[in-house]
Amino acid sequence: MENFISYSGLPISSGGAHKVNGRSALDIYDSLSHFTSNLTNADKPSRLTLEFESTDDNNARIIWKLILAFGLPKLSLSNYIGTRRLIWYWTLRTGSINKAIKLQQQNQNITFSVLWCFYFTDLQSKQAIPGQETIPIIDPRLYNSQIYWRVGKTSTISLWFTLPFKELDTPAINYIKLLQANLPVKLSSHHWRLWRNSKTGPSPKKLNCDFLA
Repeated sequence: MENFISYSGLPISSGGAHKVNGRSALDIYDSLSHFTSNLTNADKPSRLTLEFESTDDNNARIIWKLILAFGLPKLSLSNYIGTRRLIWYWTLRTGSINKAIKLQQQNQNITFSVLWCFYFTDLQSKQAIPGQETIPIIDPRLYNSQIYWRVGKTSTISLWFTLPFKELDTPAINYIKLLQANLPVKLSSHHWRLWRNSKTGPSPKKLNCDFLA
């Protein structure tokens, strides 16, 4: 394993996700699509999901409207602090994005989410930067680089990036600056790690990317 650099901006509960309230959902989606088109090998999202949370029996009209738009859903049932929660969810195609965003903006109980999984590419050649295929999986729940955008009552972007740079040198700094210039959120200067091989497996060292402050 070669050294590599990671960036973690994950769930809000761990202090890592990026809130993006105040911008239109369509604008955020366009920005993320532009980013993945220009700097990754993802030509389309890996997964698109729409969910509707129903806590009472008065949502038949909304559910029917969603069925007409996206077909039959899947359904899960849970109880949260004594409240029955029905979650209706649909796996969408790329052509349904504008319709899904529009319906979500009309009802905050609808949640729309998009996942992109990718390798980073060179801006000029558009080829994947070598070495990413050998970066080990740090968390089995995560692809080695991914963006997860979720818009509902709040809008958040979770980032997990792995970059095949051996040190925080000039090429690494320049590429990180390029990522920042093309993302719709500000990257933290404190959530970076340099990973090296050790007897117990990949071992992280915290990096302070002050140039992002």
